[in-house]
Amino acid sequence: MILTFRQSVLATIAYRGLFSFSPSRDEILLWLIGQKKIKMFQYRPNRHAQRQAESKWREALKRTWYLRFIPTVAFVGVTGGLAAHNARDEDDIDVLLIVEPGTIFITRLFAALITDLLGVRRQYLQTYVKNLLCLNYFLSKDNLALSKSRRDLYTAYELLQCKPIFDRNDTYRLFITKNSWVRTFLPTAWSYLK
Repeated sequence: MILTFRQSVLATIAYRGLFSFSPSRDEILLWLIGQKKIKMFQYRPNRHAQRQAESKWREALKRTWYLRFIPTVAFVGVTGGLAAHNARDEDDIDVLLIVEPGTIFITRLFAALITDLLGVRRQYLQTYVKNLLCLNYFLSKDNLALSKSRRDLYTAYELLQCKPIFDRNDTYRLFITKNSWVRTFLPTAWSYLK
């Protein structure tokens, strides 16, 4: 189904509203759903949301810093509300890790051990989660393209909003390239962020 520009704007506002996010005009244009790429557009982020997220970003950088020393970790990124500049003060910090082929389980074990020892990992059913790491995405470097069943608007947002914290050997670029399907949902964001 092809959307008119007006329908795309309304769909974008409605979708962002599901996450209690009031986008600025520039954010609506950047994350416009289903429209062809908008040319001659310079994105200006929401300054208020950026200021609110500054302390949480400091915590994210500090708490994920040790993950780079796991030799099998190729990439560490932040996803979710913080990456979207929509994190509340009491929210956790969602983390995506891309690991070397054949090492997901051992890397997950080491990442969990390190973050547990430091007391910075969110535990199952934990209610107070402010600034705790939620290690919710683990991908292998040899299998970065998400399956067709995972290719939806939510996942497209998650991938394009992901903010790299640590990137070994340009893994992030490979990850984005392998998931170019996101441009069918968010063509302007794809062209701006790739």
